[in-house]
Amino acid sequence: MKSTRLLTFCPLLLSGIALLWLSSCQQPLQRPSLSQRHPDEAVRFAAYTDEPVRTGNLRVALNGDVWEGELTYRGESLESLHVKRCTHPTLKRIFKQKEEEHFRLPLAERSDTATRLDLTGRWVTKNFDEGGRIVTQDVNFDGHTDLLLFNAQQSGASNQKYDLWVYDAGKKDYCCWNLPERTGLGLWEVDRKRRRLTLGYAQPDGAQVMAVYQVLHDTTVQLVKRDSL
Repeated sequence: MKSTRLLTFCPLLLSGIALLWLSSCQQPLQRPSLSQRHPDEAVRFAAYTDEPVRTGNLRVALNGDVWEGELTYRGESLESLHVKRCTHPTLKRIFKQKEEEHFRLPLAERSDTATRLDLTGRWVTKNFDEGGRIVTQDVNFDGHTDLLLFNAQQSGASNQKYDLWVYDAGKKDYCCWNLPERTGLGLWEVDRKRRRLTLGYAQPDGAQVMAVYQVLHDTTVQLVKRDSL
């Protein structure tokens, strides 16, 4: 009698286990709620929102073209870049692609308590000798203004790197001139009188590498001399 009840009970038990397993497989996966996936909003942005918010206007004009934008910083980080006016599509593309490299707030201005910054007056110059984060000057000596953008990410205490964009009057467009990348040197001097560019690099031990190029035509250059000092 006992063995008969056992034989009857075992199939029922196995059937129940199978039904439970099938029902668990058919239930949809429970995704974590938003509160489970992300920490509380106040926790996530507590430190971030404590940073001061500053807005700066920037205007660059060359060859009859104008780019004008409004930059918003939270602390030292660029939060947003709003283009207010741009008359040339290539300028818009250049500034958009390079915004993290060229628009990082300089160390000297991170402690500035002003909420509105005149970035045009602080950053834009028309002469490389005067410095500046954005220089509008003819660097290939063809009579048209070119664009030099200071690259904060690739610059150091002893080496300042500029990206060069020369204006092609025939195409009415701005083209990247990769002379610094090709030589591995940064632009040091623009000699308009002799149509020469001096590029160099200062090594950590104080040694310097310097190269002088003669600009022959457009972006065609000839090495005049190269020294290790």
